[in-house]
Amino acid sequence: MSENVIRVRKPPVGVIYLAWHALGCDVFRQFVESYKRFPAGCEHDLIVIYAGFQSQAELNNAKAVFRDIPHIQVEFAELKLDIGYYLETARRVSHEFLCFLNTYTRLLTPNWLAHLHTHASRPDVGIVGATASYESLFDSMGLYQKAIWVTGQSGNRITERADYYLGFILRYNCPGAIVEPVALPVRSAFARWKARVVQYIRESEQDAGFREHWRKLTAPGVAFADYLRFPAFPNPHVRSSGFMVRRTRLLAFDSSQIKTKYDACAFESSLDSLTAQVRREGLAALIVTRDGQGYDVADWWRSGTFRQGNEEKLILTDNRSREFLDMSPGERVTHIRITWGDYLQPAPPDFPDFGYKFSKGRLAAQFAPTIPSRSLAVDPLYVMCKLVVQVAQLKRRTEATARRLVPGIQRLFKSG
Repeated sequence: MSENVIRVRKPPVGVIYLAWHALGCDVFRQFVESYKRFPAGCEHDLIVIYAGFQSQAELNNAKAVFRDIPHIQVEFAELKLDIGYYLETARRVSHEFLCFLNTYTRLLTPNWLAHLHTHASRPDVGIVGATASYESLFDSMGLYQKAIWVTGQSGNRITERADYYLGFILRYNCPGAIVEPVALPVRSAFARWKARVVQYIRESEQDAGFREHWRKLTAPGVAFADYLRFPAFPNPHVRSSGFMVRRTRLLAFDSSQIKTKYDACAFESSLDSLTAQVRREGLAALIVTRDGQGYDVADWWRSGTFRQGNEEKLILTDNRSREFLDMSPGERVTHIRITWGDYLQPAPPDFPDFGYKFSKGRLAAQFAPTIPSRSLAVDPLYVMCKLVVQVAQLKRRTEATARRLVPGIQRLFKSG
């Protein structure tokens, strides 16, 4: 489309829906049905981005889905990421407030837009959204990668608890892995103590080894280097699947910089994300629920929205929020951990965190992630455990040698 700005004089709110070619007309229809069913409760223009269509026939089919709804059409034939489409569209319209909805969006309640706009128009608020998270991509990916690495180090074997909580990752990345049955409980107190000593040694060595492995994978120019762009947990951010913001705030972002999926994720949750910038200015980032309430960062985890209970207070859903409701119980627990950590609930006693604790921290500040090295030589508990094992091994060897020598010595005495 041309670079000319589309001049709109009346509604201050523009609702931008991304009709992304790859997902098809059935997905678009689900949005349209929900849009017709639930009145927005706020005067607005609907702006549909027809994105990435390579043939006129496909574009015409998509437009037919929206033909009964008055809307402004914005077309991009080139293939971009969702954030890139959003930023370029923001430069082509003139609404004061823009509400962005991704392709998977289904609206759930009347007055959904009015609820968002009521809070977005407050002078102390910088951004509002339907969902948010404390997730750190650096930590959640670290958890998954460590589980995969430990499985490989153990001869492609998975414990039952790791399979229960992390099977959705391990079964895909470690094909053919064997799930080991739970070991029988040890009765002897000494045997239980011994098992804990051996387990601590094994986990400490795995941790030290993985840190070096992870450091190499996140080095500049290597596979996971981009994960260092994301703050450690807790990393508060409004999710980009459904949010509202003043249009002028988006003009500081350059759409040409959104080249990869990591760039799009960085817009959402990096150290310099939209939410982070808003909060550094002293403005609030709110989650808005179907009853019209606004929850600031410290209370997001109690809003009844994304990955909380049955998500009964959501004003809209996307693919990720719907997936959560269909997860197995163990998979749900894992996603609650990476999203809300100890804020929502403590981890189950048997949860395999692999050293990633998702503990409460400072919500007001975000810090670049680090991968500190771990020297086992200066870990007193590890050194002591190793010494105990070495003494026990020496004792066993001494006893075994004595058992071999005693009969011969006895024979010598008898013969003498």
